[in-house]
Amino acid sequence: MTERGNFHIGVDARVLAERHTGVAVYTRLLLRFLLRCREDFRLTLFTHRPIEPPVLAELGATERISNVVLPCSSAMLARPAWDHILLPIRASRMGLDLFFSPLTVVPRFLKIPRIVILHDLGFLRYPEIQPAKYRWYWEAALRRAVRKSDAVIAVSESTRRDAVELLGANSERITVIPEAVDPFFRQEPSIEEERRILQRLGLEPGYLLTVGTLEPRKNYRTILDVLDRLRTTRPDLRLVIAGMSGWLCDDVVQGICSRSDCILWIEDADNLVLRTLYRNAAVFLFPSLYEGFGLPVLEAMACGVPVVTSNAGSLPEVAGDAAVCLAPEDTGAISEAISHFLADESLRLEYRNRGYDRVLLFSWEETARRTWQAFENCLTSPPHP
Repeated sequence: MTERGNFHIGVDARVLAERHTGVAVYTRLLLRFLLRCREDFRLTLFTHRPIEPPVLAELGATERISNVVLPCSSAMLARPAWDHILLPIRASRMGLDLFFSPLTVVPRFLKIPRIVILHDLGFLRYPEIQPAKYRWYWEAALRRAVRKSDAVIAVSESTRRDAVELLGANSERITVIPEAVDPFFRQEPSIEEERRILQRLGLEPGYLLTVGTLEPRKNYRTILDVLDRLRTTRPDLRLVIAGMSGWLCDDVVQGICSRSDCILWIEDADNLVLRTLYRNAAVFLFPSLYEGFGLPVLEAMACGVPVVTSNAGSLPEVAGDAAVCLAPEDTGAISEAISHFLADESLRLEYRNRGYDRVLLFSWEETARRTWQAFENCLTSPPHP
């Protein structure tokens, strides 16, 4: 290990060069707050294509960041070669002290301490939510990660329990360090700014909102069924969807298009638009079948919108008593809960205040501090065989 003050950390940062996903948000925020937390290290971000300059600038401390691009197709067949050949060959020549993988891949043949993040094991519980061509590789990668990494971080207690049950992981080797909400969502925007965004989108406040990639895990079929139920008594109710199309979603896309009179689908919402959508929604609906953490729930709470979410995976752990948590496919109960919020201003205010309090329990500063502690433990402990 290099002397204190000169730590050199390599990061599998492919998600920062890819689409806007939950893991990309996590990686971007964690690296930003790690750079703020300490000044005695530098980062090398390994990607398959260049990271856009605005993304790098958002991390801050760019003088301590370098981006090493190892060109490779994003196709699934090319992924093992990048993970276990291209990356280790280049990284082994760079004098790294530690390799950090937010993507839960432990490269073979990289003989330095390696620490990985466990996000989401949902496809192990629900194999049908992920295409088989991805499933086989990620299951192998996860099993190798919990066996071969020098340290493992899980983003929730739920994820740690699942790793023990589904992967045979040693619970004592897994440290739980939760995510937190981007401070941007807690900032007050200008009224004029929000008005311009809503006007551009053709929206009036008071809609139902959901956020997330269109894929089976996000349970959009239930969301559409709930909308249909609610509109029998509230025909003017609109649903706003903020999320990109993903895999196995053709039927959902068709369902959205057939309801274009009452659904607004926004595929490329940046944080400015997303914050406006949260702040002007009547209710945020997030009935996911499974989440490793469920960051949109905290984002919604930070923006003061009451939340109806599911009781699956980590969501009750994240939401606490600040949201209504229900069985994710119980359309009747979900519809009833939303109806109560729509009809009762005092109930909305109660859950808005609960949400504000809940968000304060999660802090990126604390997450960065505890992650650094995990890094140092990893660096000073004997190598994992």
